[in-house]
Amino acid sequence: MVEPLRTRALDPSSIEPQYCRAIYEEIGNRLGLVLARDASPVPLRCENWQIGLQRWTASRLQLFQTVASAIEDQVPLHRFGEAGKPEVGTP
Repeated sequence: MVEPLRTRALDPSSIEPQYCRAIYEEIGNRLGLVLARDASPVPLRCENWQIGLQRWTASRLQLFQTVASAIEDQVPLHRFGEAGKPEVGTP
């Protein structure tokens, strides 16, 4: 019975960094060429969905920043003094 050919995983530490970088750049360049050919334009409904999602995210971020600033106004901030113990103070 013939045993299948076994391959060992290459240990990246056995390759010098400049060669690793060159290999990664070559893979990235080839992958970029392949993906650029296969890319199709984004459908309009997806673009509209993305715009809506960005608007919703911006509104949520603004709300969270408002809530966070309100909490900061109510809760004293803890600062660490020279002894490493927290000191209660206000901004």
